[in-house]
Amino acid sequence: MLRNQNTAHLSGTKKPSSLQQCYHGAITWAMRPVTWFAIIACLYMIHSFSGFKDPSLVTQGITQLRQVDDVTEAPPESIVEEDFESFKCQVIRRSHLYSEECGNVGPLSHKRPLLITGTGRSGTDFVHTLLLKLGLALSHDVRGPAKDGGVSWPEAFNERLCKHPHWNWRSQEGGGSNKGKLVTFDHIFHLVRHPLKQILSRANGGEWVSSENRRVTACNTVSDIGVDSTETKLNRAIILTMRHWVLYNSFIEQYAEWRFRLEQLNEDREYIIDQIFSRAEFTKPNEEKTQTAKVSTHKNGGHTKKPKNLDLTWDMLYGLDSEYAEMCQAMALSYGYDMDDTEILPNVQVKCDNGEVLTSSVDCYFNQDQKWKCVLSRPECP
Repeated sequence: MLRNQNTAHLSGTKKPSSLQQCYHGAITWAMRPVTWFAIIACLYMIHSFSGFKDPSLVTQGITQLRQVDDVTEAPPESIVEEDFESFKCQVIRRSHLYSEECGNVGPLSHKRPLLITGTGRSGTDFVHTLLLKLGLALSHDVRGPAKDGGVSWPEAFNERLCKHPHWNWRSQEGGGSNKGKLVTFDHIFHLVRHPLKQILSRANGGEWVSSENRRVTACNTVSDIGVDSTETKLNRAIILTMRHWVLYNSFIEQYAEWRFRLEQLNEDREYIIDQIFSRAEFTKPNEEKTQTAKVSTHKNGGHTKKPKNLDLTWDMLYGLDSEYAEMCQAMALSYGYDMDDTEILPNVQVKCDNGEVLTSSVDCYFNQDQKWKCVLSRPECP
């Protein structure tokens, strides 16, 4: 059709209007195969230079382009060959872990030795202050990342899909051509705290319900789905912070190289400090400094609101959200927390005929909306 029109014009028939020429030119340009290669290449470059390489959205864009004009050419080789389906790389590319294999690199000027991360109120401020006293240049949440790295719960996820709270360092860090680029770390350690203590502290007397921290958690995970709006504000906060504990900890454990419990800093401080320094390849502090470093155990006391005369129990959590309570308890057991047989929730353990007791596991994945989701998996007896 276009070829005939062009031939007619060249042989002296009526000249098309400027609008017609523009229209025909656009169609001719769009039908060239090289045009689609250029569009796809631009799409890939835009995602690459913005620091965003989420596989599902890149491949979705390619699929939509191909459907528009039934283009049969394969997408560029660089996109096809990249292992977008690798679960390991999927996880790493949502984290701050430095990985050339998974393309999670960022500018070298933004690369630091160590990140310690966990959930909100897991003790990140306490650990940060302790390590400062032992000579490390670390930042906490709003100040950083410093020369040696940082201790911060929002950094469990990076900002490829979801922005951190406005007070977090990623909103302020960087400058010039590197501003807003991915911060990466050579080593990431996982800090956990007993869930019954952490959940009540993080609920903050109900304030979690309307906090920016809830928004960030809900953007990265399925934490908000199915929460009963008729519950009291405090109960909703407890449900949401229990889900925060399950979903953030289960995500971090996928890529962190080592885990320690906050309580171990009271039980065996010298060993934990030795592990932090040796694993992150820092020069160890002398023994006297390790023993004498003192940090208040109420670092967040000034902005934590806890209901008086309320101690959370597993039965209380189960009554509010049985699915997440069981996952929470199964994970707590796997992290080394002890509990009485009378506290074990219905689907958390299986007692086999041979006397063996097996604990359920928690299986997690990204759903179709790229949100982190988990389900309880009951073991089978041999």
